[in-house]
Amino acid sequence: MLKTRKDVENYALRICVPMLEAAAERRLSRRPAEVVDTIGYVPTLLEELFRPFWGITPILRDGGRIYLRIRGERVELGDWLREVLITGTDPDSEFSWDVNREYVGEHSFHFQNITELAGLLVGMYFAREATWERLKPDEQQRVADWSYAASEKLCIKIAGNNHIWFPLLCLLVLKKFGFDYPDTDRFMREGMERLDSMYVGGGWYSDGDFGRIDYYEAWSMHAYPLLWCLIEDESFDGYAARRAMYLERTRLFLHDFAKFFDRDGAYPPFGRSLSYRFAAVCVFPLAVLCGIDFDPALAGEITLRNISYFEENLLTGADDILPPGFMYNSPALVENYTSSGGSYWAAKSFLCLLLDEDHTFWRGGAKLPIDEGEYIQRPSDPRLNFVFAGEAGSGVTIYNNHFQYYQNGRYCNPFNDMAGYYDKFAYNSRSGFAISTRDNCSCDNMISLSTRDCSMASHRWGFTDLGCRDGVMISEHTPFSNDPATVIRTFMLPLEGGWHMRVHRVKLSQEYIITEGGFSIGLWDDYRESGSDGAGFMLKNRRLKSYMQTSATVKCGYCEKRPQPGMHLNAPFAAYPAYVTAPLEAGEYIFASIFGIHDADVRTQPPTVLLDQEEVVLRLGEGERRFGFI
Repeated sequence: MLKTRKDVENYALRICVPMLEAAAERRLSRRPAEVVDTIGYVPTLLEELFRPFWGITPILRDGGRIYLRIRGERVELGDWLREVLITGTDPDSEFSWDVNREYVGEHSFHFQNITELAGLLVGMYFAREATWERLKPDEQQRVADWSYAASEKLCIKIAGNNHIWFPLLCLLVLKKFGFDYPDTDRFMREGMERLDSMYVGGGWYSDGDFGRIDYYEAWSMHAYPLLWCLIEDESFDGYAARRAMYLERTRLFLHDFAKFFDRDGAYPPFGRSLSYRFAAVCVFPLAVLCGIDFDPALAGEITLRNISYFEENLLTGADDILPPGFMYNSPALVENYTSSGGSYWAAKSFLCLLLDEDHTFWRGGAKLPIDEGEYIQRPSDPRLNFVFAGEAGSGVTIYNNHFQYYQNGRYCNPFNDMAGYYDKFAYNSRSGFAISTRDNCSCDNMISLSTRDCSMASHRWGFTDLGCRDGVMISEHTPFSNDPATVIRTFMLPLEGGWHMRVHRVKLSQEYIITEGGFSIGLWDDYRESGSDGAGFMLKNRRLKSYMQTSATVKCGYCEKRPQPGMHLNAPFAAYPAYVTAPLEAGEYIFASIFGIHDADVRTQPPTVLLDQEEVVLRLGEGERRFGFI
C-alpha cells in the first residue's frame, strides 16, 4: 500500500511520464491512438498531452525536475510543454490544434479541447514558474487569447452539466496570470449561478437533469468549486460568502461519501467514466486544502487506500500507462468519449501532493466508517432515493432507486450501455458489474424480458421512482417502449449482513421469457463452484460468493450466466447466478428473491423469502416480516 507522500509522488511519475512520452511521440508521428475520442483526433491527442498535468505539476512546484525521453533525447518537461503550447496555438504550425477544426464542428471542437486545456491551466497555476513562465510574453498572450476565444464561445452557450466549469477554470487561471478579459467576471457569475441551479440538497448536486448522479459528484461538481476557492481571492465580489457556501456543501457531501469506501479503498463502481478510477478521491485532499471541517487524517486514509487499491490490482502493460477500462485493458467497456489518454482524469487525485509531507493528511491509521461497523444509510435529502450500505464481509453496496442517465427530457443512451452503468438494482465494491452487448444482455442485478426467439431483450432502462415505504424502495419501468402495457413494478429492501430482497410484480401483455440475475463475480482463472442448497443457488470463485434464492408464482430454473468476455469491470471473464423462466403467456406474475455477495470464506445464513397468497414473507434469523402491499 502507498503510505507516504513520497510513495504517491513516485506512483504519479511512474504512470504519468510514460503517458506524456507516448503522447509526445504520437504528436510527432501523427500515429492515431488505439482508442479515439468520438469528437476527433485532435481532442484525443490533447487528452493524452494535458490530462496528466492535473496532478503532476505539484512535483514541479516543489522544484522537482521531470524529463521525458522523446526519440532518444532527454527533454525537460517545461521546455517540451512550451513547444507544445506555442505550436498548438499557431495556426500556421503543422502542429496547430486548429487543423481540420471545420470538420469536427465549431462547438464540439471547443467543447472538448477546453476540457483538456482547463486541466493543464489549473496544473500550471500551481507550478507557474516551471510551466507558464517558460513562455515569452508574446507567447503567453497568444496562448491566453486562444484559450479565451474558445472559452468565450462556451460561456455564451453555457453547458447544463459539469462542463460549465472548464471555460470558467480557464478564465480564472488566465485572470490570475494577468489576462483579465472584460467579460471574465460576468461569465464566472453566470456559470456559478447555473451550478447553483443543479444543487439538490444535503451536499448533493445533479450533474445536469435530475437523476444523473454518479462519481462526477466527487471529481467534478465538488472538486471544481473547491479549486475556485483555492485559486480565486477576495478581489472577486462576494467571494467569502460563495466560498463558505461551497465548503459547507462539500462538508455535507463528504459525510455521506466517506461511507462509499471499502476496507481496501475500493468503491462500488456505477455510472459512466469509471476509467477515471481514483479521480473519485480528489475531493478529499482539495477539501483539506480548503480547510473544510472534515478529519484530514480520514481524508488522507481514504485517498491512500483508494489509489493503492488501483495501484495494486490494476493490470497495466509494461509501460505502466493507465489503460481504457477499469481493472484491466478493456476498450469495449468504456464510453465513446474516452480515449487512450482518457483515464488520466485520475491524475486529479495527485493534487494531494500540494499538501506538505508533515501534514496530518499523511499521518495514516485513521479508521474508515466500514472499519467501525456495519451501516445502512440514505442521503439526508428524501429526493435522493438510494441507499449505501457497508458490511465487513460484503463490502459496500449501493442500492439504486434513483440513478439513471436522464438528459434533455428523455432517457437516452448516447455513449455505451448506459442502462448497465446506471440502472442496475445494486452495485457492489467487490463484485463490480458487467455491461451488455447487442446479443448478450447482462442481467447481473437486472431483470430482463426477452422474446421467445431471444432476438430482443430488455434492460431496466429508464424507470420511475415511486418513493420509499417502510424502508422498501419502489420503482416501475416499461421494458419495451413499443409495448406500454407490459410493466414491471419493483420493491427492493436492503437488509443487514450484505443481503437484500427484490420483489417484482410483472404484468405481461404478450409472451416473454423472464431472467433475473444476482451479483456478478469476475474470474481470473477457470475455477468456480456453483450449485443449489435446496432453496437457492450459489456461485463462487476464489474470493467471492454470490447467492440468490427465488420464490415465484411460476416455475423458475437456476443457472449460471456469463457476460460477454471483456465486458465485466473486474476481470475479462465473469459469471453470475440467475433464474430463467419458460416463455410465459400474457398475465400477471410475482417474483420474490434474496440476493447477497460475500467474501468466499465468510459463513453466512441467508434470509428466505416466500409467497403466501398476496403477501411476501421475509424470514431473517428468528424474525419474520410480511409485506401485503406488494
